[in-house]
Amino acid sequence: GVRLVGSEMCIRDRAWSAPTPTSYCTAVANSTGLAGVLSVTGSTRIQDDNLTVTASQLPPGEFAFFIVAHNQGFVMGPGGSQGNICLSGALGRYNGQVGQVDSFGTFTRTLSISSVPVNPPISVQIGETWNFQAWYRDQNPGTVSNFTQGLAVTFAP
Repeated sequence: GVRLVGSEMCIRDRAWSAPTPTSYCTAVANSTGLAGVLSVTGSTRIQDDNLTVTASQLPPGEFAFFIVAHNQGFVMGPGGSQGNICLSGALGRYNGQVGQVDSFGTFTRTLSISSVPVNPPISVQIGETWNFQAWYRDQNPGTVSNFTQGLAVTFAP
């Protein structure tokens, strides 16, 4: 089994695997008439450093990037956004991976978990849960921004 000793996770008899990522917080519909949805593929194993995050049901051609925080939160319409930010505390932004939503309304990136872009950048630790969202531009009807729902991801060794 797995037990917590101080701040370390001890694994006995078998490998520990992380639980399935969990959606939380409500996303607001964008100009497509749908709310943006976040999902992960790849690996939640720290040693793989291969977490692929996909936002779907976004407006094609708009810019997007991913944000991350250790804590969940809720702020309705931050800075004039039409969506809700579902993160709190030290917020990390994957600014170096800003890109355009494809013609199918999806935006996908493989995100580093060995250098999470909070200030200062840190590595994800075994058993930690980090929370992700996509932040994207929309024309609804004027230029605004919006967010997907939040997604909590726990990492395994």
